[in-house]
Amino acid sequence: AGLLLCRAMMADIGDEVRLETGVDRMGLLFSFLSLSTKLGFAISGVALFVLGAVNFDIERGVGNSPESKLVLQALFLAGPFVLLVLSAWILNGYPLTPKRHAEIRAALEAKGQSV
Repeated sequence: AGLLLCRAMMADIGDEVRLETGVDRMGLLFSFLSLSTKLGFAISGVALFVLGAVNFDIERGVGNSPESKLVLQALFLAGPFVLLVLSAWILNGYPLTPKRHAEIRAALEAKGQSV
């Protein structure tokens, strides 16, 4: 849902940018969103190096040390949880409400720009 929500929010932001600048920058905004998504996927590869540093070996299975299993659990559970809570906290103050977006769309229509 996170990726879909980000794209929906980006479309609304694109309308706001178009109203403020008079230029449709939707392609540029979506390219930044795509870049950040790809960077996130690339950064997730760091987990392999972290697991290697604590000598986690998939072949050992349950025979891995308690420390390496704890690091695996932290990477799998705590990392995403902390990042999602941080995202929710940041988005809590998101200023583009449905009412504000309706005002933006009405202003765009008044200027003769297609919505």
